[in-house]
Amino acid sequence: MQRNLLSRYQISFIPLLQLLIAISWLALLSCNPGKQSKVPTCVKLTKAQIQKWVTKKYTDPTNPNHMTSVQFTTAYAGPGAIFRVYVMGVRADGTPIPESLTELTPVDQDACNIKLPDFLLLGTIPRKLSELNILKSDGGVMDSLEYLKLVPVEYTDPSTKYQFMAYESYHIKTGGITLKVEGGVLPPCPPCPNCIAPCPPPTSCFGTPCQAISPDSL
Repeated sequence: MQRNLLSRYQISFIPLLQLLIAISWLALLSCNPGKQSKVPTCVKLTKAQIQKWVTKKYTDPTNPNHMTSVQFTTAYAGPGAIFRVYVMGVRADGTPIPESLTELTPVDQDACNIKLPDFLLLGTIPRKLSELNILKSDGGVMDSLEYLKLVPVEYTDPSTKYQFMAYESYHIKTGGITLKVEGGVLPPCPPCPNCIAPCPPPTSCFGTPCQAISPDSL
């Protein structure tokens, strides 16, 4: 019963700014939705999508305030709802880059048999670009990278014991070579989702003190 109560408040873990941006982009993307899934499935961030960041110079290391990390956000209301995953770039000073918002696309749906509870909390997942290892030192995309693959997994936060959706990440390289990204599972940063990579969040997230969240406060 507690899990169902918490699931109704999944959206409270997503920063309002990111939510409004995602809704706006969702309206545009719905005109050309491409592949869609109504269950959690594997998704990919393609080389072409990363190249758009490079072309717009978001990742240019000569800019002191260039993109140094990303935030993954999952949009999923439960069984029967469309499952979507977004990623947004974050500058070195911790400010997001709304124009970099990108929707990941489903991949290997037939082979990606995900066994997850019907209801999981959703948190923002920050990750440093250096940890994802998708860029070269000059800010360009790794030559051998075809795409970054994310596989949904269940993650139990050690402090709150709440169950969140997290991701295992893999490099899919030229020739179909698959390499697991070092660092293991990409966990969310509860209970303060608007934080700067890596987890756990610092004592404050963009100036807002991190507050413990209990079922009584929901």
